[in-house]
Amino acid sequence: MNAGALPDNRREQWLLCLRRRIEANLGCTLSHIETATPMTFERYIRRKQGQVGGFPLRFGNFMFLSNPSQLIHPDNKNCRLLLMGDTVFPGQGVVACTVSGVVAFERATGLRFKDLVTQDLR
Repeated sequence: MNAGALPDNRREQWLLCLRRRIEANLGCTLSHIETATPMTFERYIRRKQGQVGGFPLRFGNFMFLSNPSQLIHPDNKNCRLLLMGDTVFPGQGVVACTVSGVVAFERATGLRFKDLVTQDLR
């Protein structure tokens, strides 16, 4: 469902429902939510028609360090934006999005993802 296509009151109801579902599944309270449409993606990422896919992924470049993924909010809000996806990590699709998600998690929490994953294996 495209929240941007709904009337304002339905849009707010949709966002509230989505927020409750995310909070229930993650067991936390969200302090801020921002949403976007494919048109927003095209505008800010500056890719024709919102096309996705980073530079080609090969064995030799598969574990490059990610590009800086922490940005200042464009409206100068006092918060950090942590970007994920193939625009901030080299590669395409699932691998780029997964690895950049791990990078964003580590930067947001200060924890090492591998320590959480291997904790029960020790």
